[in-house]
Amino acid sequence: MPNIEEIKAAGIPMLNEEATEKPTPKVMAKASDYKIMKALGNGGYGMAYLVIDSNNGKEYAMKAVSKGYIVETNDFKSCKREVQIMKQLDSVFVTKLYAVYQTPLEVCYVMDLCTGGNFYNLMRTFRRLKTHVARFYLAELFCGIKYLHSIDIAHQDLKLDNLLLDSAGHLKICDYGMSSPGMEEDTKITKYCGVIWYFTPEKVLGIDYTRNTDWWNFGLIILHFFGCNQLFARKSDSDCKLAILTLDMIGIRNVPKHALHLANNLIQYEENRYTQEQISSHQFFDKIVWDDIENQRVRPKILWDRKAQMENNYLDEDLRDHYFYLATDENEKLFEDFNFKRPE
Repeated sequence: MPNIEEIKAAGIPMLNEEATEKPTPKVMAKASDYKIMKALGNGGYGMAYLVIDSNNGKEYAMKAVSKGYIVETNDFKSCKREVQIMKQLDSVFVTKLYAVYQTPLEVCYVMDLCTGGNFYNLMRTFRRLKTHVARFYLAELFCGIKYLHSIDIAHQDLKLDNLLLDSAGHLKICDYGMSSPGMEEDTKITKYCGVIWYFTPEKVLGIDYTRNTDWWNFGLIILHFFGCNQLFARKSDSDCKLAILTLDMIGIRNVPKHALHLANNLIQYEENRYTQEQISSHQFFDKIVWDDIENQRVRPKILWDRKAQMENNYLDEDLRDHYFYLATDENEKLFEDFNFKRPE
């Protein structure tokens, strides 16, 4: 019979000893994991780049947000909330976050590369989409909003700028800086953010509203796709707010009958606004097979020469306008929990 020393030497735990597994070390992203290839654009926050994963050769977009910008604009809570929201996202109709890492000056977000650009620029080129093209992308947008609501996220800033085309020509929703997590169907939202032209009557009145506000924006985007812009734009903010409260839209022309009917039933006070079920069953979407859309079995309607776009339309030079960032211990603590890497 083996003695205690022999049992221990064999690695067999004793009854009074805990057989615990060592925790798997957390994999963290770092700057050396990604090679910057080209600058894609710049903004007040910093720069966007095309990067390649040094480990697997995959292409991604990387948004480098200046820490100085975050501190100066007191935008830390919004940035952290956006990271927490994007960690949850896992749908073909939303941009995924693959990693977050830091440099001394920036927080860097590694996301899906959408080489088709955004729909704001696309609509400047096309002016107006053909009905079957608009229907396809509105169906994909519907699926994206439906997905976000299924995990209780209200986007709250849906507009053409925040709709992207990926490399295959499919639509993806991006930018979750104004989004709210934990928004169940009847949960009330109390913050009033976004561009005033996209405000709902509830936001103008300063009363609580629900995630249903995203369907108001969906209605506006329907009309934008058919070339109707600045529907509530007026000379002053007060005139704009009055137009929203009276649902007085301008510049509506040449919109297909069923599309206009759907939009008009979304651009309503919340109690009268169409529900998700009413939207998907609306006559405008009669030709849509929702299962095919959700599984991306329908060929995209807008394609382009990706090679030419990468060579000609992106920025080669670094246009970054650096913010001065004071790396104090207090400031650095703000960014301690940002780093992240999505499991493969």
